[in-house]
Amino acid sequence: MKEIQLPINQTISLTFTSEDLASNDAVDLGDGISRVSLGTMIDPSISENLQTARKNGGTVLYATTSIEQQLENILLRYFMGDFTQYEERREIFEKEILQSSALSYNAKKELLLKIVNN
Repeated sequence: MKEIQLPINQTISLTFTSEDLASNDAVDLGDGISRVSLGTMIDPSISENLQTARKNGGTVLYATTSIEQQLENILLRYFMGDFTQYEERREIFEKEILQSSALSYNAKKELLLKIVNN
């Protein structure tokens, strides 16, 4: 399978105060303009950490989707029983309720917890 490359924005922030501008490291450029070094904002270590964070994020999203599918399977089996043959009622319940945006991940989880606790 081919790996896809999507455009990704990367935001890095740095906080400094007016005292930093008045420090001995500030360089007066004239006309009320000063320059101060912001230091290193990105280096190979930071870049590697960002790459790892992106990969971990993808793994978390994939795992969450897999868990949600398992929740749906358990709820479908609980409410509709084992699959024996095609039933339109079962299909509607699965597609229009369990897999729709009307029932959030959290709602599915809470429903399953109620079932387990009962």
